[in-house]
Amino acid sequence: MSRAEVSSRALARAAEENPREFFASMVREGFHSTKKADWVTSGVPMAFFNPVMRTEFPEAANRDIRKMTAKFDLTTSPMSWWVSPFTRPNDLADQLLANGFKFEEAIPAMSLALEWMKKPIYPDGLAVKETRWSERTAEVVPCGSLMDSRFPQM
Repeated sequence: MSRAEVSSRALARAAEENPREFFASMVREGFHSTKKADWVTSGVPMAFFNPVMRTEFPEAANRDIRKMTAKFDLTTSPMSWWVSPFTRPNDLADQLLANGFKFEEAIPAMSLALEWMKKPIYPDGLAVKETRWSERTAEVVPCGSLMDSRFPQM
């Protein structure tokens, strides 16, 4: 693949899909996917680890927003809602704000085609291994997103 073959849209889509794939593999029982949305109920008491990540809602999304927040009301964990260029409806961020959410911060994303990456040189004795979800994973510092105003910010 040449650099010219990678469009901004493709990179944005990859930046959206990567965290969804991460959560799907790491939080298997807590990853939910329907025709309308993907979301995570991880049990970790940090909004970043309990996001709604993809929505395909109708233009008037208030009912779907209320249904989704009701799912999180059944848990003790705060939630976040990630809005991307592919989120539908296009004005979902405004509808979330109108439903009591607050904008926390924009999360920058970077992408790199793996074949362009140079093989890392590791120091002697360092081993890199694939990990799965554990309590230690919860120690990761959270990033921002649209946060549910029902819970105190950390």
